[in-house]
Amino acid sequence: MTGSLFAICGYLVLVLNGWITCTSDNKRLVLHSDVDIAAAIQTLTARLESMSTEMGHMASELQTLNAQNYQLASEVQTLKTTSYGGSVYTRWGRSACSQNGSELIYAG
Repeated sequence: MTGSLFAICGYLVLVLNGWITCTSDNKRLVLHSDVDIAAAIQTLTARLESMSTEMGHMASELQTLNAQNYQLASEVQTLKTTSYGGSVYTRWGRSACSQNGSELIYAG
């Protein structure tokens, strides 16, 4: 009989509009009133709303970071495929560049 009593105490039981929690480890009985339950529900609801708001902010931040990551990855790919080869040399006595794709970088 006592073995089944301890087995029953291992579960959460709803009795007389209150929660009774009893475990075999600490052998105590806690009765929560409707006010306590309502306060706990209100606290959990507020916490859930707060976490939902925070999750929304994190989702928008994740979307922004994914867009930035995509942009940077495409820039890296462009830089890898583009060939920026060339040399710098001085042409003394000239004031204009020839038509072979060269450009003036310093006039002084």
